[in-house]
Amino acid sequence: MHPDRPDKLTQPELLRLESFLRSRASGDNAMSLSRAHGFLTAIVSGPEDFEAGEWLRLILDEPVFDNQEQAQDILGLLMRLHADIEQALPVAGRLSPVFEFIQGTNSSRPFDSEEWCEGFISAMNLWSVALPRELARSVKPLFLISSPRSEAEYALREANYEELSASLPTMAEAIYRHWHSQV
Repeated sequence: MHPDRPDKLTQPELLRLESFLRSRASGDNAMSLSRAHGFLTAIVSGPEDFEAGEWLRLILDEPVFDNQEQAQDILGLLMRLHADIEQALPVAGRLSPVFEFIQGTNSSRPFDSEEWCEGFISAMNLWSVALPRELARSVKPLFLISSPRSEAEYALREANYEELSASLPTMAEAIYRHWHSQV
């Protein structure tokens, strides 16, 4: 693995990370993989740098690892996930959010982006600078997906769920460009 271009996490690695995050070993308040991906996307795209120890502590509640190898594995996967987001955001169209897959339900959609949006919003709340007015409209899908405030917003969300979810990478890229002066 080249240090400047970490390998993307493979499907088995993502599943291993998700399994750990959903286990009791990660703590009662650990984030799901989808929420962690949204959270890290906002951490990377936002106005300031956060130390790895800060965001790791917020993703993993109070992890109890079986051994040093497991600790290195899980922490390494989270570091690579963060690095992959750092590599993807400056390149238009490269960010691929990790959404929850819906299995075994009668849902008309195969995925749920709510957790990702909630993770992004929780990291936005850590920013020391407010989102500028010109970008405020771009984050509307986040709030519409995660917490519609009225029946009309709920109906709008349900009617446009896939389109709203598809707009999230572009939104994150715009925020990244704003704060990191990428044109």
